[in-house]
Amino acid sequence: MTYKDFTLNKSISIICGLLCLCLSAPIKSFALNLPIPTSIGQVDVHIGEQTVFILSDPKQDLERNDWDRGRILVTFRETKAWRNKEIRFDQIHLPITYTSSNKSIATFTNDKSFVGEFICKHPGKTRISISIDHRTSSFDLDVIQLPFSVGTKSKDLLQVLGNPDQKSKDGSSSPHTINGVTVWVPGEVWTYQKYPGLKFYVDPWGTIVYTEMSEWSSLMFFTY
Repeated sequence: MTYKDFTLNKSISIICGLLCLCLSAPIKSFALNLPIPTSIGQVDVHIGEQTVFILSDPKQDLERNDWDRGRILVTFRETKAWRNKEIRFDQIHLPITYTSSNKSIATFTNDKSFVGEFICKHPGKTRISISIDHRTSSFDLDVIQLPFSVGTKSKDLLQVLGNPDQKSKDGSSSPHTINGVTVWVPGEVWTYQKYPGLKFYVDPWGTIVYTEMSEWSSLMFFTY
């Protein structure tokens, strides 16, 4: 199995698990919820953390990378906004706009299939605003660059960050042949208190193959 195949399989397993969760679960309360009083009642804006970690040299071998972006979820009466871009109630349609005060730090995509998604480009701070019915709610987003990239060996990560505060099995495994016999070897998830909410997925051969911010990642799948 190549590094790319392993990374792709890892992403597919995470996506499938989160999709199953989202199909069966109601809209949950995320790390930060911003109420917006509108003419038809309170609209709720859900975000993950107020931090996004980006890699020093993110690999582009996957069509979509989740480690450099986040998505905002808007709900009204515990129901998702229509395509995340409009509140619809009776005959009333209220469009939703998303803006970033510093587009060099983070900018919203033009992809109509992913309304409310922003991509982080460089480390720094920006203010994210969500406007509905001439009312606006905002929060500060801190984009922090990590001193490594996907593909970094875990031994090199240990030299930079030291031992992780917590290790756990990641729930999936990879094939490995020993004396002609294929065995399935589990990987690990590492977390550090220095980077709250960030998970490092380490394959059985000691390579960082994926990073994920749990709150942002789960929120992204609620908006599909």
